[in-house]
Amino acid sequence: MTGQPSRQTAVIVGGGIAGRAAALALHRVGISATILEARAQTPSTSAGIQLSPNAMRVIEQLGVAEHLAANAVDPKQIRIRDARTASILCALPLGSVAPRRWGERYWVCHRNDLAAALDHAIARRQSNAGGVSGTAQDGASPTIEIRRGARVVELEQTGSPTVVLDDGSRVSGDFIVGADGMRSTVRRCLFDDGAPRDTGFTAYRTVLNCDDLSSSHTAVSQEPAVEVWAAERAHMVTYPVSAGRALNVVAIVEGDGTPAGEKYETAHRRSVEGWETSVPHERLANAFADACSDVRAITAAARIVHAWPLFDRAPRRVWSHGRAVLIGDAAHPMLPSMAQGAAMALEDAWSLAQVVRYPTQGAQPLVAAFENLTATRRDRTARVQRRAAQNLSMFHRHGLLGRLRVDLPLRIAGLLAPALLVSRQDWIYAHDVTKT
Repeated sequence: MTGQPSRQTAVIVGGGIAGRAAALALHRVGISATILEARAQTPSTSAGIQLSPNAMRVIEQLGVAEHLAANAVDPKQIRIRDARTASILCALPLGSVAPRRWGERYWVCHRNDLAAALDHAIARRQSNAGGVSGTAQDGASPTIEIRRGARVVELEQTGSPTVVLDDGSRVSGDFIVGADGMRSTVRRCLFDDGAPRDTGFTAYRTVLNCDDLSSSHTAVSQEPAVEVWAAERAHMVTYPVSAGRALNVVAIVEGDGTPAGEKYETAHRRSVEGWETSVPHERLANAFADACSDVRAITAAARIVHAWPLFDRAPRRVWSHGRAVLIGDAAHPMLPSMAQGAAMALEDAWSLAQVVRYPTQGAQPLVAAFENLTATRRDRTARVQRRAAQNLSMFHRHGLLGRLRVDLPLRIAGLLAPALLVSRQDWIYAHDVTKT
């Protein structure tokens, strides 16, 4: 495609990572964006995030990395451990290996810090319109507007693509981007393909102050690392955030973590969205009661724990209809056991901007552009969804035979074929959407 980008406006439903990254990517190619975020305020979350090299490429190109750098951590390894003994089953080198092997760094950070860095990049665009790569045909600079407390309830495409808000007002643009997460309203309006599937797993999240842990604890006494603690019917992931001052903790447990004999309230689980639901910290401790002292020290230090029931969907082959398209979790929600949910959303955001960069006159070029986006992205995201489910199975042991089935191959690979462990990540980490 050739030509200059013309004046377009995208209506982006959802102001999370996918929505804000999409606005920045579109702004970069001369397209304005209106972000409609249902919540009146961006919530503070007790959660970290992993930014692998494929995600970091987009973070760099969007101008977000510079502001994030002060609070991000550069882990030296991903280590899979036996949660009972703390012994290392295998380790994947990161640190200086990541840029040499995959062309970029591997960072971990607090989600609040990433949100602040995205907001900083948006504010910079809003105050300095000259800092974009493209401008509209009439010379006007693209803009980014964020409207909070704007809950979308319906979508119309009979004329200009339009979303209807819960107060009856309408917002129109040249196209609509559904970046509104797992329970996407845009997805429901486009496809009405039912509710997400309850996997039966629950994630428990907290962020600890590293000062609350003993100076001899693995998390604070060794070089920074992503630690995966594989346990019986559960696993825990820990890594430092906030420039090493805090420790992110997420534990994924089979079931809802209630003590034996208590009623399992399916209706309650299905009503829960996000990470805001606090639960007794004993639920986290009970899931790892037989773990090593390092893991038990973490669960003992956790006082505010948030529960997040895990839902997913089967991969979808169609992400768009007319001039509306899905990205991120709205298109392909995935379990957190590959740490690629945010990375796939960032890749989607960049790819979206590239396909809509030129076909700007009339509806049909946009329809084709969205079909092209889907064709380009769906196989990769579906593969990540499948691998995430496989990882979840691998990290959770079921009895002695289950431990042998998982631990023995990992130990052998770690000792005899460490290069194989590295090469198995190439298809994920070496992928570069900024070059396409």
